[in-house]
Amino acid sequence: MGRSCLDVSRARTIAELRNTSDSVAQSGYRQWFYQTCTEFGFFQTCEDSSCPFSSIPGWTLSLEAELCTQLFGIPPKILFNNIAFTNRYYGDIHPRSCRVLYVNGQWCKVDSAVDRSRAIVVRDTAHCADMNSAHVTDRPTLRLAKEVSLFTFQISFCILFSASWENVD
Repeated sequence: MGRSCLDVSRARTIAELRNTSDSVAQSGYRQWFYQTCTEFGFFQTCEDSSCPFSSIPGWTLSLEAELCTQLFGIPPKILFNNIAFTNRYYGDIHPRSCRVLYVNGQWCKVDSAVDRSRAIVVRDTAHCADMNSAHVTDRPTLRLAKEVSLFTFQISFCILFSASWENVD
């Protein structure tokens, strides 16, 4: 068929993450990984023996954290201190926020922090799909989520704008 295999090796991943050019096909991946190393710790791992991918070498928290040191010089102690700070700053599993709409997919059951009254669950879609522009091929659940998100933003913006307008002398 003339197709080649996709190289998903750790070496290739590291090479891509070391590339600082903004012309890289996935140029946002390096920035996202930096933010993962400095604030969030959103590492995707699979260590539990019941996980079907647990036999893949290199898919552990310690090896993911090691990438932060290799790529950005951030040692594990600093990494985990930064994650703890971010969690405290944003309220951990009880975020102190208003005018926030949580958009989740099927994984929402693991999100104990979500105030269900401010949440949308989008079924049958991919991670971050709700952040893309509306498209005619969007599934109905995704289309509705985008419409609700836009409406929520518009209402919040109007409330903020009218409140600031009232304070003008």
